[in-house]
Amino acid sequence: MKIGELRDLLKTADKKQLLGIIDIVYKSLPKDRKEDIDTGITDLLSQGKDSSKKAAKPVKPKKMLPDMAALRDQISAFVDNAREGLYLRPNRIISKDRRSKWRFEAQRFVKDLKQFAPADEDYQNSLDCLKDIYQVLTEGCGVYLFRSDDPFASIGINQEEFYAMLCDRVFLPEVKPDRETLADMIDLATNVSIDRTSLHTSLILSYLDHLRDDADLLRLSAEIVSDLLHALPPDVGPSFFITIEKNLASSRLAHLCEMLQGLYTRLGELKKGSPAFL
Repeated sequence: MKIGELRDLLKTADKKQLLGIIDIVYKSLPKDRKEDIDTGITDLLSQGKDSSKKAAKPVKPKKMLPDMAALRDQISAFVDNAREGLYLRPNRIISKDRRSKWRFEAQRFVKDLKQFAPADEDYQNSLDCLKDIYQVLTEGCGVYLFRSDDPFASIGINQEEFYAMLCDRVFLPEVKPDRETLADMIDLATNVSIDRTSLHTSLILSYLDHLRDDADLLRLSAEIVSDLLHALPPDVGPSFFITIEKNLASSRLAHLCEMLQGLYTRLGELKKGSPAFL
């Protein structure tokens, strides 16, 4: 029988018949031929098992990120409504039920934004949105924007942790932040109201720690802080007559001087320091 005729016959055979045919053929082979065929059969079967394992391996689904455009619009509306006091007083824009659930909105925003990784296209947009949320929550620590005097506690994270999270997402190993970004982070540490469990000193130390003793970033930060100090009004110092604005400026002066002293300390240039500390 020719090989073509054998193949035609085998096409109509079931599994039991095929096993029987293999058994007959194998028994009829000489011993030396069986040894050669055994190696080929073993290799063939092992290849089949390997390929089946690869085929059975589940394909990891692609991560589905939130719609950044929609998320940014929602966060922008949330921040604007908070600053207008719409989560605090009766109004026709934010329902009474929604006013009491503002913290769940903020928690969802933070959770969605944290899903974006540095390699994602909208990573910078997610970082900007996180900064906006942090900023409005700090404002809520100074004046009532929500029905809580500690907005950070209401969403389950204290201010120091939130600021450290921002630093983690700004100071990446492979990318150095630019001057504008550094100035923004310095402002979020020294020019904000704080919650009941945090200190400006803790925010400043978090910023300094994230610089990782990088001399270039330390010097650039020192330049930025020096510029901010020179931009303060000349009569910021202690006075008998203190307005709210002057008190805030005086407080910022102290925080900026503390940060500048910390920057020069890490640069090993203690004598430069800050005028307020000398």
